[in-house]
Amino acid sequence: MAIVYHPTGSYPHDHWSLHSQSVDDDHFIGHVSVDSLLYTIYANPTDCTCLRIIVALTDLNDMRSALNRAYTPAEDAGLTFTASSIRMRLQEQLGVIVQILILGNNAHWLDAQGRVNVGHDKEPGFLHAHLLFRGDPTRIYAGTEPLRGPALGVAFPMQANERHSWSSAHLYKFIADMRRCLCGLLVDLESARLRCHKSFYFVRHGETDYNSQGRIQGHIESSLTERGVLQAQAAADLMRNHRLTPSMIYSSSLQRAMRTAEILRSTSNIPITFYDGLREQNAGDLEGQPRQAIDPDVLASLKDGLDKKGRVNGAETFHCFMNRVCYTVGRILSEQNQEENGPPPLLVSHGGVFRALLRLTSQGVFESDNAVLWRFDPPAASAAAEWTLTRVDQDS
Repeated sequence: MAIVYHPTGSYPHDHWSLHSQSVDDDHFIGHVSVDSLLYTIYANPTDCTCLRIIVALTDLNDMRSALNRAYTPAEDAGLTFTASSIRMRLQEQLGVIVQILILGNNAHWLDAQGRVNVGHDKEPGFLHAHLLFRGDPTRIYAGTEPLRGPALGVAFPMQANERHSWSSAHLYKFIADMRRCLCGLLVDLESARLRCHKSFYFVRHGETDYNSQGRIQGHIESSLTERGVLQAQAAADLMRNHRLTPSMIYSSSLQRAMRTAEILRSTSNIPITFYDGLREQNAGDLEGQPRQAIDPDVLASLKDGLDKKGRVNGAETFHCFMNRVCYTVGRILSEQNQEENGPPPLLVSHGGVFRALLRLTSQGVFESDNAVLWRFDPPAASAAAEWTLTRVDQDS
């Protein structure tokens, strides 16, 4: 009898499981990369007993793809390797025993037909492990408060009713202590830049209704204007005139980018893959508002991470957005079996993603007009130079 997996498409974009492993979360410690897989390390959000850490398989492009499914031996092995590496580091530096528990979660249940189901509306099944600190319950090993929990030799009660919440000071210090202990093991996706040195083309979508009205779009859907369609057609003509045939087209899953990608493909058979990770930065409460009506410092907090006016309610922070773009584009390029003289892929996305790529490739930051074709080329393997950015036009 087959296992039934709850459809991940039923989770709305604001479901906790799609964001609990975000760098914006107060409990976030860091990422560990194992080959092409990524694992998030974070403090247990609901209980600081035994300073419990969670390690979970993560997909920054689309977290749904990491939920409610069977996992490969490589993914299982990556989880074990990550948890074991953390355990060794913490035992050496803090003098505690670190126990690894790979138990799954409580999102498993039997339906009326007696079939095992994984995941439900409130909680999905996901690949993760718990790491428990075991030592003197009265001693402070990390953070600002004692370890608590049972004495050595006594099993940790995973289903215990008594839980200890994190205080702000304890959590802040604990996260800092963990990052210090795990330095060198954790990866900073943004500061790592684009490690996969392969060329690619980029096109921002054609003009939309909101573009013409001067409104913030973010994740709100806005159709291409007549001018936007003509812009995309002109970009498609430019590609034909230059005999540019990308190996693949990767598009944001927002309609304005998807429509532009379809026009760019025109009559060719180039496959298009749609990625949530190429979406525009989520602007939260600012979406739909006229730009002129928004405090410039608030926009700077969102677009540049300057935090002059604090976080915009419901918005994706600058650093979280940068990490998402870096991870998604790095993954796309690493999957490309690009021959030395083979055609690069084409990315169809948004103005915010373009600015993020400029930062990730050490370019000066500026805005791209709608439907302009750009080419990013990595430095030579033996050179210390930066990436090269070229605008492709009729004269180039």
